[in-house]
Amino acid sequence: MARKSNDVKQKVFYNYGKVRSTCSQILAVLIGNVIMLQFGMSISISTVVNGELMSSNRNSTQTFRLSSAEGSWYGSLVLIAHPVGSILSSYIQDRFGRKACFTLVALPEFIGWLCLYFANSSLLLYASSTCLGIALGLSEAPILTYIGESMEPRLRSGLSSFTVFCSMIGLFTTFAVTSVYSWRQTALIYSSLPIFVFIVTIFIIPESPVWLLSKHKTKEATKALCWLRGFTSENSVRDELEYMVEFAKRRMEDQDTLTVKRKGGCLNSLQNLINILKEKSVFHSFIMFSLVFFICTISAMLPAKPYYRNIMDKIGLDGLSFNSREALVYSGAGTLIGAFLNMFTVKYIGKRRLLITSILISTGCQFVLGLFAMGYLKSVVKSAWLPFILFCTVSFIAGYGITPIPWILLGEIFPMKSRGILSGVTAALNSIVAFLLTITYWNVVDITSLPWTIIIHATVGIVGIPYIFYNMPDTENKTLQQIQNDLEKNTVKQEEAEFSQ
Repeated sequence: MARKSNDVKQKVFYNYGKVRSTCSQILAVLIGNVIMLQFGMSISISTVVNGELMSSNRNSTQTFRLSSAEGSWYGSLVLIAHPVGSILSSYIQDRFGRKACFTLVALPEFIGWLCLYFANSSLLLYASSTCLGIALGLSEAPILTYIGESMEPRLRSGLSSFTVFCSMIGLFTTFAVTSVYSWRQTALIYSSLPIFVFIVTIFIIPESPVWLLSKHKTKEATKALCWLRGFTSENSVRDELEYMVEFAKRRMEDQDTLTVKRKGGCLNSLQNLINILKEKSVFHSFIMFSLVFFICTISAMLPAKPYYRNIMDKIGLDGLSFNSREALVYSGAGTLIGAFLNMFTVKYIGKRRLLITSILISTGCQFVLGLFAMGYLKSVVKSAWLPFILFCTVSFIAGYGITPIPWILLGEIFPMKSRGILSGVTAALNSIVAFLLTITYWNVVDITSLPWTIIIHATVGIVGIPYIFYNMPDTENKTLQQIQNDLEKNTVKQEEAEFSQ
């Protein structure tokens, strides 16, 4: 009964003004999401660079070329370097706080953009991609964890969606800017953003109140919560702070057995992770979430992202008034519009329903695209508008449902006592899978052909829909405690079903 009363209490006990509180939380997220802006920029720049350096266009002014193998490595290294940053973030954000990761991200980000600007060979491109990947890993899980812990339930989904929306802005910005400037000039412009992030993170946004409470820093947590609730008084946040204290205590009861032993280094960190995963509800959440990430990565055509321009050229855009370079801008605009709509509709539709519908539409478009590329539909539809519209639809759906929802859930699913390390490890595992899918994408194309590669990936997405339907919980308008209770109930049901068999 105590838990139930606490959950109800969180919905009604706030004593501060909603407008001021909302504005303050949006301000905190806006500042932090400059980092996510760079996330989209870092992911999308390889699409542009590969499109230029892997091109067979003899009129190109590029000083060096990339083979298909070099292009695959360049487009994929950002993903395999990402887990390095994610693993670092899982340690740093638990010991030093969420803000520590936000500030540290500036260094590899700055170096990465400078390496790209001065690149005259594939080696510097690899160095750039590696640095940008480490920066991505350092930033994404802490940002979403920060939102999950610090924002009110009524705003949490929308602000988490806005975080992903900012990464889509970064993606679109890259395609738009590189349609005017060269990729070298774009890299130089982008190198100024990490400096801005470093300054505003240190001097403006507060630390997560929940993390501060977990370190027994009640005074600092109170100040941070006052800032996040509209610069209000301590009396106004007293009730919510008491709820947070109780929540933190309940989820940190076994902290002594799960805390990383600082003197032991990596071995004890690994043992810490193993101990965390021994809890059945946590283990089931980890497996479920990792599979959802895999299904979404396939369904959104993310492994093909670095080669979008090359794929468009192969399928053909003949007859259109623009080339594949301009088509990337329209595709990026579709992703941006989708992410924008997600912020305002996910609360009403629900994450699970929206994700399943999005995967169904995206994979359907990919099936049609594969059939068109095989030539089966060209006798019926001869216009190149069909593949272009299908590309834009997949991009729109990816931004609307498939890409943002797993990242929104990352800050909500795992229990507080292990949220930092599990969010980092899950993000790292997702990047490793994405790396393997991306670097082997062109190999699969060589073995099966481009149309069959598209159809195979779409089939995986279709097969994953029943799994998401039966295993992924809906977290809309629920407190973190309610989400944990639902996951524990699901674990009990699964165990009972296994036992009955």
